[in-house]
Amino acid sequence: MLIIVLRWLLGTASAAWGVWSLRGTLSSSAPFDGHTALAVGYACLALIAAAVLIAPDFVRLISRPLFVLIESLYLPSEKAEKPPLTFRLGRYYAANGRLQDAEKDYLRMLRFYPEETDGWIELITLYWTWKPAKRKRDAVHACERGVREVNDSAKRLAIEKAMSTLKAGELPVNFVALAERDKAQKSAG
Repeated sequence: MLIIVLRWLLGTASAAWGVWSLRGTLSSSAPFDGHTALAVGYACLALIAAAVLIAPDFVRLISRPLFVLIESLYLPSEKAEKPPLTFRLGRYYAANGRLQDAEKDYLRMLRFYPEETDGWIELITLYWTWKPAKRKRDAVHACERGVREVNDSAKRLAIEKAMSTLKAGELPVNFVALAERDKAQKSAG
């Protein structure tokens, strides 16, 4: 309650100062120069601050079209395409035995690209290759999470198929082979 009262008081004071400054600046007989423009700018900022402090929801509502315009100009309208090196670092870490670093990289990339079945399958395989039994449970949980987060039924089926392959005792991914393929592709292109 105290914060609301303080916001109202600060907003009212800012509005009063902005109106007083703007009226004084514009009614002055001095020529319109840089100092006058700066004073008008400060007064307008005070009025904007007052509006934000007194009615933040209303300000969000009326400023939404401006933000939509800025987003359409500067942000891509579609989801960015998957970068070509998306899972290469994780594969490199896994192939060189740096399993914790590989896990961090896969989780980071899957946060940005949850629709990528390769990432889920490689993460599941990574968990399955770790020795503690807890990691095997992590693989099952990662599989379930991948199935929940992937909307495409064909991609979901690929994750489930990889999990059944693991349960049958085979690894669906050979990190060393993938790391070598990535290295060859990188040197070729």
